[in-house]
Amino acid sequence: MFKKSIDPDIFTYNSLINGFCMHDRLEEAKQLFEFMVSKDCLPNIVMYNTLINGFCKCERVEDGMELCREMSQKGLVGNTVTYTTDSKGSTGLNAAVAFAGAGVCGSGQLRL
Repeated sequence: MFKKSIDPDIFTYNSLINGFCMHDRLEEAKQLFEFMVSKDCLPNIVMYNTLINGFCKCERVEDGMELCREMSQKGLVGNTVTYTTDSKGSTGLNAAVAFAGAGVCGSGQLRL
């Protein structure tokens, strides 16, 4: 796409980032996310949820929480998907509990 000067849209970027996350290639997913933003393609809630889920599935809940904070700072409100992402951590805790306990993602902003 880039060689042909075709700019990907948010859906293309999300598909690529989701693929990276599915194969535990989180650093590449994050790099593509940052590249996308540098090209003025602003992330939406689906994009953030994709990355948050990817990080939590790989037991990187802190990174997921950081993305949630970033999302909130940019004015995006988490939804049910944001708060119910499962963590495969050894404790078996749900990432939503960790997010709620840390007070991230804008308390009281969850839309059910």
